[in-house]
Parts: sequence; C-alpha cells; structure tokens
Amino acid sequence: MKIKKPSDYALGQKVGVDNKEPVKNLMEQIFGNKNDHDFNRMMSGLINVIHDNDLVDKVKHQVVIAPKKKTLSLKEIQLEALKKEVSQLRKEVN
Repeated sequence: MKIKKPSDYALGQKVGVDNKEPVKNLMEQIFGNKNDHDFNRMMSGLINVIHDNDLVDKVKHQVVIAPKKKTLSLKEIQLEALKKEVSQLRKEVN
C-alpha cells in the first residue's frame, strides 16, 4: 500500500496552519524527501519515543506550561503599560 505525501491543506487540517511547516520539515527529516510520508505512523512513533524515554514531563512543559508563561509575561507587560496610562490620565484629570 502506497501512502501519499499529505497535501498542504490536509496537513494544515491535521496540525493547524502554524504547525504545518515544522511538521513537513520533521516528516522530511524522518522519512526523507519522498512521497510516502505517513503522518499517522510518524505520530505513533513520536508517542512511543515520548513514553519510552520518560519525556512526558518535558512535552507537558512545552505544550502546557511554556505557552502559559509566555501569556503571563505578555499580560504583565500589558498591565505595566496600562498602569502608566492610568497614571498619566490621573495627572491630566487632577
């Protein structure tokens, strides 16, 4: 059975537009630049590597914790900017 290389649209539907290019690059590194890239087989392999090497905590950090830290950092920057804006408005009002 020949597995066809997924189209950009199909891959984007599976992994999201932002992840499409990194996944394509990873598939080419794993399978080589040929037309039998099997996304489901690659995902099964990645899952096995994660479990076999006790990488669940590292993956959890990258998938769950790191994005929250980035969001928190951005919110703190926005909060400081808002505090300055409020302070300036108070000066103008008084």
